[in-house]
Amino acid sequence: MSHGAPDALEDHGRVGSLGEALTTRKRVKIQYRKPGANDATEREVDPYGLFLRRGAWYLVAFDHRTREVRMFRLSRIEDAVVNTKKPGTPDFEVPSSFDLAAMMQTSPLEYHVHERLAVQIRVDPDVAFLVERSWGSPDADGVFHVETTYLDYLVDQVIRLGLRAEILSPPEAREAIGAALRKVAKAHGVPTGEMIEDGFDWGMGF
Repeated sequence: MSHGAPDALEDHGRVGSLGEALTTRKRVKIQYRKPGANDATEREVDPYGLFLRRGAWYLVAFDHRTREVRMFRLSRIEDAVVNTKKPGTPDFEVPSSFDLAAMMQTSPLEYHVHERLAVQIRVDPDVAFLVERSWGSPDADGVFHVETTYLDYLVDQVIRLGLRAEILSPPEAREAIGAALRKVAKAHGVPTGEMIEDGFDWGMGF
């Protein structure tokens, strides 16, 4: 189970407005909160595509701030305002080289959501085989060194391992998993302390 599993229902309205902007090729101002951040930042984006994967919706768009094509998880978009000027006139053209299907087939760890982040994760040797195909091999101390441009997805993977895995560093990754656990606890009406004490044994498919 992913802590983002309810996203598909929560983001239904946002999918509609962004889908219309995508179809009409209108620029959108979004308030986006990055993983580990407390506050959202404003971005101007040109929507190139939308897709659903493992219960979470993603917007693929050209980000005018970074001048790159980025992925935005809809559950982290706190507001979206579509440009209403010159209705019927596109604000942009999607490059002919853009391939949404190819982007969907890449590992979610490589979704270009933020700058590359190096994360260290200690995993119980008894369950390490579950993540070796995705993360590679651990070092002699049983620590995996994983680089990702999509921390939320890595956090989901760690949560599925329950008490058998611990993010060691960096601090923003530890903060992100803490926030995710609080979200799960709130959704299930379980105090966070009780949830951690009892552990959790969810599906471990990767």
